[in-house]
Amino acid sequence: MSPWTGSAVNDERERWLISVFDFSRRQPSSRSPADEGWRRLRRTMAEASSGGRASGSDRRVTTVNDERERWLISVFDFSRRRPSSRSPADEGRRRLRRTMAEASSGGRASGGDRRVTTIDIKSDGDVFHEIFRERPHHISDMSPAHIQKCDLHEGDWGKVGSVIFWNYTHDGKERVAKQIIEAIDEEKKSVTFKMIEGDLMELYKTMKIIVHVDTSGDDNLVTWTFEYEKKSEDVPDPHTLMESALKVTKDIEAHHLPKP
Repeated sequence: MSPWTGSAVNDERERWLISVFDFSRRQPSSRSPADEGWRRLRRTMAEASSGGRASGSDRRVTTVNDERERWLISVFDFSRRRPSSRSPADEGRRRLRRTMAEASSGGRASGGDRRVTTIDIKSDGDVFHEIFRERPHHISDMSPAHIQKCDLHEGDWGKVGSVIFWNYTHDGKERVAKQIIEAIDEEKKSVTFKMIEGDLMELYKTMKIIVHVDTSGDDNLVTWTFEYEKKSEDVPDPHTLMESALKVTKDIEAHHLPKP
């Protein structure tokens, strides 16, 4: 059931907005619900951003009668809320990319939980993806406070099925992790790491970490998705680990930006 269809839909405008964010499977497809949502969203955004007023707000509405619709409209609101070098449409697209990444990756994964965090980077998104795809052993040079070492234990760098071993710092303590590279998607610019040994396996039955880069706009949006199953209800969600991932991301960005 779509999260947006909990009450009656009485307005054609709201029905249109809901259809953009509806990730329910309406027909058999090789795409995941999130992929379908992205595809429809990109098409809709191309149509929506090309029309409307040249100044002020590009999204014209009459009345707002529902809190859900108010939230959706706020995402599509391209009016200038603060000084920016981006155009109103660019600002809207940036907010939509972040919102959609969080919406499509949140909630429960099969057999466990899923958490997502996103961050914009100004460095080259293709280079960022290439680092995690086949050069993770270089990250210790870019983020030494968080990553001390990454070794190849089996296979080859950049190959699915290869096993890598991390020495890293988390919550002020030195940790280790052994992962298998489970998937690499060049089209989506994503890499999936499956945890098989290490400190985290003392708390979680399973854990996958997916790092994805969206390079469709002027900025590059990095999305970290954590899919995991706790060994007990007392185990915390990996919020501090997600924060560490964002810090590593910013360190990699800073390493590749021109020095002042």
